[in-house]
Amino acid sequence: MLCFRRSFRIAARAAALVAILVYIGCIAILAAPHWFNGLLARQALTFLLQRPILLAQTGIVDANWLDNFDATLGSDSLDVRRNNFDQLRRFEAEIQQWDRSNLTMQEQLSYDIILWSYK
Repeated sequence: MLCFRRSFRIAARAAALVAILVYIGCIAILAAPHWFNGLLARQALTFLLQRPILLAQTGIVDANWLDNFDATLGSDSLDVRRNNFDQLRRFEAEIQQWDRSNLTMQEQLSYDIILWSYK
């Protein structure tokens, strides 16, 4: 019984530590980033999570997990496309708020490529 209590305490502490690390990771990615690559990671994560079909197309998850037998993997309506365009412009404005000259060479390249691909 003592062994069970001890292993339960260890498992509870490990689960709490994992939960804290996941929480910190989510805050670091979804909050206002303090580094340029964090901004790009947040934008990519937001983009993918809002478009389940892209998760399936990139092979991150199986489409059967997302479809739920109701064929709602995505929509191409004008409202959805307008929202996507508005989101893209917000993402572009977030990137342009960074001073390119203060970025590293690799980040400057990412800056240029992302803005080029958003046009």
